[in-house]
Amino acid sequence: MITDELLDAIRDFPVKREVEHCGDVHNVSPFDFYFDCPACGVKIKLRAFSGSPEIEDVFDAVLAWMHRAAEVQKCVR
Repeated sequence: MITDELLDAIRDFPVKREVEHCGDVHNVSPFDFYFDCPACGVKIKLRAFSGSPEIEDVFDAVLAWMHRAAEVQKCVR
C-alpha cells in the first residue's frame, strides 16, 4: 500500500544534494553513495547503509525496474 507520506516524500525528493567540504559547496546526485572531495581527496559517505528502508531505496528500485523494462523492450523489437 502506498501512503500519502510516501507520495509526499517522492514529490519533495531533492534533485541534488549539497556537500560542504574544504570550504566549498559541491552539488552531487542524491543517489550517490560517496563523494570524493576534489580539494583533499577524502571520501565522504553520503547514504546510510541501515537495515531500514530510506526514500532513496524506492528510487533505486524504480530505476532498476526501468532499466530491466528497457532491456525487455530491446528484445521485443
